[in-house]
Amino acid sequence: MLFYFVPAGFVFAFCSNFLLAEYSNPRDLESWLFILLASLLWPICLPSMLKKQYANWRKLSGEAS
Repeated sequence: MLFYFVPAGFVFAFCSNFLLAEYSNPRDLESWLFILLASLLWPICLPSMLKKQYANWRKLSGEAS
């Protein structure tokens, strides 16, 4: 049970951080529902989000070098 909820909490925190930092209306219900869905389906969403973040990091570090 802990194996499921710890990564789900990580996904929720990761997504809500982006929502609160870059979105003008954090009270939008559709955005929160998407975050809730992503948290529940973390075995699918988490690898995809990490892959995208890693690709962005590689792109930025390649441009800086």
